Amino acid sequence: MDSDLRACLPEALRGAATRIERIAPGMSGAGVYRVDAEGKTYVLKIAGGLEPFDDWKRATQVLAAAGRAGVAPGVVHVDESRTAVVMEFIQGEPFMPAYFSPDRRRQTLDQLADTLRRVHAIPVAPEWARKDTLAAMGYILAGLQQGGGVPAFAAEAIRRIQAQTPPPWDRPLVLSHNDLNPTNLVFAGGRLMLIDWDQARPNEPYYDLAGAALFLRMDDAHCLALLSAYEQRPVTVLPERFQFNRRLAAGFCGLVFLHLARAGGGQGPTGQTLEQTPSLAEAFGQVRERKFNLSQAEDRWSFGLAFLKESLAL
Repeated sequence: MDSDLRACLPEALRGAATRIERIAPGMSGAGVYRVDAEGKTYVLKIAGGLEPFDDWKRATQVLAAAGRAGVAPGVVHVDESRTAVVMEFIQGEPFMPAYFSPDRRRQTLDQLADTLRRVHAIPVAPEWARKDTLAAMGYILAGLQQGGGVPAFAAEAIRRIQAQTPPPWDRPLVLSHNDLNPTNLVFAGGRLMLIDWDQARPNEPYYDLAGAALFLRMDDAHCLALLSAYEQRPVTVLPERFQFNRRLAAGFCGLVFLHLARAGGGQGPTGQTLEQTPSLAEAFGQVRERKFNLSQAEDRWSFGLAFLKESLAL
């Protein structure tokens, strides 16, 4: 096994002193490893069998472009035959404590806006297909309904989103990270870096902004501050397109957690009502207090329902 992993590394990193240690499996079934070689640390990620090659290639190209732009770990080596990529190891300060520190919140919010502007300025390659979140939601929901169903309010939340007519929008698509949960935000060397680019592809810029606002539990005032910093002009009213994307992000995240729960062999009661479901704020609190373990299928199910409840409230 070790020789197979070494074969995924560039020749210069295959010395006898090189150490390879498994970190964690990725959600797509990828193998993720820490590599210590030549006095430096790297991350080796090998795609799992569940990820189509074209998706892996697009994600690798995006990661390399983001690394060159200074908003992601730099890509050191790519082996297409083994669907393996070696990247810099980023070890820094997590985003959440800094953001929720009263003395640092405005600074971190401004850094987030600046980083997203830099992400969205990365040129989009013609072969990078747009992320169609609505279509993905329909596909995931159909699979869940065939596999045992979901609570009625959860299905209603998705139908509500699907039935909406998106507000007018005249801006071009940008490269979007599409998964701005706080574990993917890290301060390193004074810069805010984004990790885990598997979901990145062209999208409208408000999707990233709305996703960040959703995961960071921003009230309207902080949403306006984020938008003002991003637009580099005062924004005094939440745009309808931003609010649409918050509902869309909440619905999509909810379905993803339900799918992960079902794939992990578990789920909660499909007869659960809206009133029995914790709010998203309560769910995040349970994660912080370690009452929710998101590696457990049942807790993923509950977390997903909290996102869907949130989408109905937005």
